[in-house]
Amino acid sequence: MKINKIFLATVFALLAFGLVQLSSCKSSGSDPAPPTVEETVKTSLTSGQWKIQSASADGVDQSALFKGMTMSFDASGNLTTVNGGALWPASDQWTLTNGATGFTRKDGIVVQLQEVTTTSLKMSFAWSKNTLGQGRIGSIKGQQLFVMTK
Repeated sequence: MKINKIFLATVFALLAFGLVQLSSCKSSGSDPAPPTVEETVKTSLTSGQWKIQSASADGVDQSALFKGMTMSFDASGNLTTVNGGALWPASDQWTLTNGATGFTRKDGIVVQLQEVTTTSLKMSFAWSKNTLGQGRIGSIKGQQLFVMTK
């Protein structure tokens, strides 16, 4: 009877020790590494077409100049814009910069990314000239802010 108790206690202790060891085991590298900030931003930017919600220059609403504006980023670095006025070329290139806090366009303008999610994009950049077109102002110089959604 005493041997059975010792045997059962030993078996129980070994099982408990084995369970603790098993639960503390880490995977052998099969878990994928979490995405980098750059990968996350790039995935959000390229996840579909962006539509204008609002546009402003130095805090003054300029949304009417960009009515119906859309943007599409692709993973190869192409940027396509519709109704972007003088500020956004119809076809452009983009490259992430500053640890994914912005991107540089082909014309050298650095666009700061203030917010990037899968459904919201807020970006700004400085524009140094007024652009006139067909008797109307096509762009206003100053700090530009674009808020886009999906």
